[in-house]
Order: sequence, then structure tokens, then C-alpha cells
Amino acid sequence: MENRVAFVRATEVWVPSSDGSHLSLASGQYGPLTGFADAAERTNFSIGEGLPGRAWELGYPIVFHELKQPLFVREAAAAEAGLTCGVAIPIVKGDETKAVLVLFCGDDATHVGAIEIWHAPEDTPDLALHDGYFGTADRFEFQSRHISFRKGFGLPGQAWENNAPVVMGDLGRTRKFIRSGTAGQAGITRGVGIPLATRAKGTWILAILSALGTPIAGRFEVWNVAGGNRATFVDGLCESGTDLGKAYESVEIGPGDTAIGRALRDGVPTLSDKVDLEAQAVAASCAAAKLSRMVAVPIFEGQQMTSIVVWYN
Repeated sequence: MENRVAFVRATEVWVPSSDGSHLSLASGQYGPLTGFADAAERTNFSIGEGLPGRAWELGYPIVFHELKQPLFVREAAAAEAGLTCGVAIPIVKGDETKAVLVLFCGDDATHVGAIEIWHAPEDTPDLALHDGYFGTADRFEFQSRHISFRKGFGLPGQAWENNAPVVMGDLGRTRKFIRSGTAGQAGITRGVGIPLATRAKGTWILAILSALGTPIAGRFEVWNVAGGNRATFVDGLCESGTDLGKAYESVEIGPGDTAIGRALRDGVPTLSDKVDLEAQAVAASCAAAKLSRMVAVPIFEGQQMTSIVVWYN
């Protein structure tokens, strides 16, 4: 993984202040982008301000295709870091925004992957692409912007039908992935579809699609949350070929100090660069696959947390 350029260059988690007046930085993964990290530490966002504040205001995921003022606050720091696009995903529990997860990308000649936002308005049978970022996967983007999905069809449609995150591999070949032809041409190989709770009407699905050359993740996992306080593995896919079902057999994770445990406990996305501190089975499996960083994102249906989606690099 270390010899390849990541599709997502920086990841941030912003949380509302106790009085609800602004968002402040809870955590970030920036790699070598120390200047951008410093700018984030010095920044707060009021509702509607900047990329996190705008997603907080709207209550559904948004894409900024240009990181420039006046809409984007940290223009100079983003330009210095080579960041060109950002996706903000509010994590909503009931009517409350628990956090805003922000993913930043940068353009280059081999920058391939996709972060997609699919939406079906109320009382309509089709998901259409609300917005997305595709790097240089132009043909795949064109097809995605001119296609729609019914329940059960394609990755977004399966996540909609199941009302649960769905992991899918071999995207360039499987018939389950309707855009397999253009995905294969672009080198997109695996992904996860995630139904999102929002403060907006209709159905919203987030799809994260990763390519081998510029990976978003070397591993995706879905952990089911039962009874509100225990997480058990239900689905996943690792580039290393690890049998995750076998590795995590009988493993339960409760609220606690691991990244998955904190996401379960707090209902807020958790970032970690220390996967060795996870539950023993998770830490051992990551070590074997040479994975060192993770993002754990709680998924809600109304007031209830239903699952935690985790990706690793």
C-alpha cells in the first residue's frame, strides 16, 4: 500500500460544540500534509460555513469540486497540500448531527476511484447520482451520471434493498455490479454501498469504490450492531485475500477504547493510526495484511445505530 498514492489524501471528523454554535475538529488523518493539518486545528465552522458547515446545515452529503473561497474556507492550505476536491458526509442520529466526516482528494494523472452520493426522492422508484467524485475515471463517471438503480440492482440498489451496508468485490467482472465494463476499464475493483440517515427527504446511499492503483481502502468491513452495545462482523473484503469471516469468528466488540469501540460508544466516526490497539483478532488480522490505518463510521437508522463500516489502509 505504501508504494501507491491514496485516492483519499486526508480524512477529518468535525463535531458540534456543546452549545451547538460551531463545529470543531475531533480528529484527522493527514499523512504528510502537516500544513493542512495545522490549518484544520486553527479552524472552527459555524453552520453553513465551509465544507463541513454546509453539510451540517443541509443534513445530507455534499461534494465541493473546487476548494476555493468563498465557499471553501481553507483555500490556501488546500492548494499548498495539492487537495482539489472534498466530500462531506453528515452522520445523523434522529434529528441530531453527531459529526461530519470529510474526505479530501487530489488530482493527478493516475487518480482513479469514486465517492458517490445516490438519491431517490420520496415516492420515486429510482436512485440517481446526486453528485460524486471520480478522479480521472471519466468514462465511469459519464456512465454513473446517466444511469439509475431500482431497489436490489447494482451496489447502490442492493444497499437500498437491504437497508444495510453491502460490500462488493471484483467490480470489473461481477454481473451484480451493473457498471462492471467501465469499472474494469478504470481499474475499480471493490467497494461498499452505505445507506445513510439524513435530515433530508428521500433515500440516500453513499458508495465508496476503490481501485488497486490509487486505493481508497485495502480492506472494507461491516460490523452489525445488536442491542445497541455489541458489534459483530457480518461482511468484508480484504485485498490480501484474508478470510475475514474466519478471522473474526465469534468476535464481539463492545463500547470501549478501540476505534470500533469508540464509534459504537460515541456514535461518531473514529480515526486511528494504531490498529495494533484494536481487539486482538482485528489487530492480528491487520498486522498480517500490513494495514496500519483505519476509519470506523457508525451508521444509523433513526435513533438506532445499526452497523459500523470500517475501512483500512
